[in-house]
Amino acid sequence: MKKFLMGILVLSVLTLAACGEAKTDGKGAGSYGEVYTQAVENGGEATVYSLIFLDDNDIPELVACDRGNDSFSIYTVKDGSIFCMMDSVTAVELTYFERTGILAQFARWNGGGDEGGYGQSYYQVSADKTLTQEDLPILRYSYNAVYDGEGVYTGEGITEYYCMEQGTDEAAYREKLEGFGVVEGSDRLCLENAFGKGEMLERLGQ
Repeated sequence: MKKFLMGILVLSVLTLAACGEAKTDGKGAGSYGEVYTQAVENGGEATVYSLIFLDDNDIPELVACDRGNDSFSIYTVKDGSIFCMMDSVTAVELTYFERTGILAQFARWNGGGDEGGYGQSYYQVSADKTLTQEDLPILRYSYNAVYDGEGVYTGEGITEYYCMEQGTDEAAYREKLEGFGVVEGSDRLCLENAFGKGEMLERLGQ
């Protein structure tokens, strides 16, 4: 029996190690403060943290952003232990729609803005599967400026819409977005109230 329990403990640590910096001793601490403290203590000094209400319960999720490469990881409490909901996803800006489980990843290219390109990808997260950079967004749009044959910006751009990477029209795209309980413009920055390692440890200990 002792060997069996030790095997479970080792498996828990290896699973969480795959989610980057967050690790747990597998003891299943009861409060989210105790659980998240372990993840923050094992984080790097260049990482900032915030607490958000991403899913529909009253336990906040822990956002960790490595400022060295702008990669985001998100953790929640599952069965008394830490669970990695999103592992090392890079974004210029990551926002969330409170209590919907929906995240929005903003990206830009060619300088961004009207004379460049930009887009937004929407993901749905849960405590059943870890979201990674390789996962397809449930919805996304992209904008690209149009240039003439001499490379001069025409003042126009093309916006394209996708559902699970299949092209769709704007009306269908917006209908599906609303179906996920998303109201455009109501998202919040995942790092709206971000703290360094020391400050977050203090808050988790309160």
